[in-house]
Amino acid sequence: MAAFTTNDSITKVVSSEMNFALLWAMLLGYLVFGDVPDAMMVLGASIIVLSGLYAFYRERIRHRALAAESSGFPPDGL
Repeated sequence: MAAFTTNDSITKVVSSEMNFALLWAMLLGYLVFGDVPDAMMVLGASIIVLSGLYAFYRERIRHRALAAESSGFPPDGL
């Protein structure tokens, strides 16, 4: 777990690539093998992808707030 706390940017890149790998696996499974994802698989994949997107959003807001506190100026876009 210490590796994940030392470099946040690597963790973000790896987790986003894992989400894309999940979506590509579903798409290629359908195109190559004719495997139609059932509702539970789509629901599970949606939960994984949406939680990753929420984490990106939350971290973006957090970094904006930290930047505003440290600089004394309001962040752009707010």
